Amino acid sequence: MNIRFPVVLCRHAEVTGMDGRCYGRSDVPLANGWECFADGLSVLIRGSGAKIIHVSPLLRCRLLGEYVAQKTGLPLEEDARLQEMNFGLWEGEEWSSVSRSLLREWAKNPEAFVPPEGESGKALIERVQSYWLDIRKAATGVCAITHGGPLKVLTALICGNSPDLSVPLMPKGSVRIMHGNTEGL
Repeated sequence: MNIRFPVVLCRHAEVTGMDGRCYGRSDVPLANGWECFADGLSVLIRGSGAKIIHVSPLLRCRLLGEYVAQKTGLPLEEDARLQEMNFGLWEGEEWSSVSRSLLREWAKNPEAFVPPEGESGKALIERVQSYWLDIRKAATGVCAITHGGPLKVLTALICGNSPDLSVPLMPKGSVRIMHGNTEGL
């Protein structure tokens, strides 16, 4: 039997102090005013049918998730598979100081490329696919508060497409409501 369930995809709110810098796995603070976004997200989640909130353990997602869980009364679980891509030695660096040739190499093949001491796009896709398979098996409405990279993968998987890491990111502080299903499990 095919079961449909709501999936609320949320990219964390704006961060502070990282303009022009790479901060994938870095724990960076949310910018002032994030609570306004969290209040709106809480209202949206209440009406979505979500039964649980999953968050990346990174501060910018965890703090938002804790706030929303308190407002909605929904249970909150951290899931490391929702973390942003690990950019290794690029973490905290200004994008303008990263080698242009490495950035071109990454753009040509985002799945295979590995930043120095970082994680490949393929590894990101595999861990998010593992998360999505668990969500589909549970067939319960969920809100996932995460980062740009994992959201690219989740959006494609929910739509039944192959993940494409070259598509544009969801903006920070944005939400997308979709529906997953158990067809083919």
